Parts: sequence; C-alpha cells; structure tokens
Amino acid sequence: MRSQQDDETGRPLLVCLLAGLVGATVSVMWRMSSGKLMVDYEVPSVTLRFLGGFRPIIGSVSGMVLYILLTIGLINLTGLSAGTGQGTGVNLNLYFAIAFLAGFSERLAPDMLDEAARRFVRHEQDSPPRRHGRDAPDRA
Repeated sequence: MRSQQDDETGRPLLVCLLAGLVGATVSVMWRMSSGKLMVDYEVPSVTLRFLGGFRPIIGSVSGMVLYILLTIGLINLTGLSAGTGQGTGVNLNLYFAIAFLAGFSERLAPDMLDEAARRFVRHEQDSPPRRHGRDAPDRA
C-alpha cells in the first residue's frame, strides 16, 4: 500500500525524469531538423543511432540530478513554489519546466554539474568544521 508521502516524493522525481527525457529528445530532433547536425558519414549508422538515442538518457539523468539538487536545497525555488494550491509547496509544473530545460540543454549538463560541485565545495569551506567523537560537545 502506498502512502501519501511516497506519492509526494515519487511524483516530482518522475516528473523531472520524464521532463528531462522529453527535453533531450526535442533537442536531438531540433538539431536534426535545423541542418546544424554534423554527421561523420564514415561512422557506422548503428553507432550514430546509439549516440543519438543516448542523449535522452543523458537528459533524463539531468532531470533526476536537478530533482536531487532541488530536494537537498542546493537550488532554492521556495519563492516560485508558493501558491501552488496543492498544499504541498511542490509546483510540478515548475519542476517540469526546469527539468525540460535541463534535458533540452543536455550538452550543457557537465557544466551544470561542475557549477553545483563548486557551490557545494564553497559551502563546505564556509561552514565551521564539525567535531566528531570525544571532542564533540555533548548535546542534551
């Protein structure tokens, strides 16, 4: 039996996964139809299909990473999520739009991950060091 919390957690993740997949697929189709796609005709067609089909997977992973960054608070959308009328504070349309853009820009996914890592490292360096073991203060 599924709980309400499972639905609240699973639905945004699924929305981000699917939106990233759709965004990357649209990106691939856009490049193919715009005439800007550079194809090396010496590469076997199976390899080209594999590489083209792999882009939506990258977009889906980008959507999932975006969801994780939103849930851990590295990306803060509290001002934009207010007033959803759903009571949960999670605006699925906003998640979909941002994850779609993340998937659409699947070529930029490595840059997005590098920036998130830099922010995380900067945050860790700015926070005071935590003490563990016998040196840690007692909490009562």
